[in-house]
Amino acid sequence: MTKKPPRPWRRYATNLAVFAGAFLALGLLLEIFIRLTGLAYDPQYDRRGKGILVPSNDPEIRRELPANFDGEMLGAPVRTNSYGMRGPELPVVKPS
Repeated sequence: MTKKPPRPWRRYATNLAVFAGAFLALGLLLEIFIRLTGLAYDPQYDRRGKGILVPSNDPEIRRELPANFDGEMLGAPVRTNSYGMRGPELPVVKPS
């Protein structure tokens, strides 16, 4: 009885599986490192490190833009109205 030679596709599939597993493990370790060291990007801070978003009173929303804010966020100008929304000031009462 002769031994069959190994099929080349099995060797390639094994190498691919090992590579994919190592790549995923490296990505997971990198993600853990970034989160633990605080290097993660947080959009609430502009490039100067000044906090822009404020805690919200609404339990469904964690942070929101402050009312009457006029400044920059990530290098872009941001202006909010008295409700903390970007856009023009809206009347309280609906016009007739």
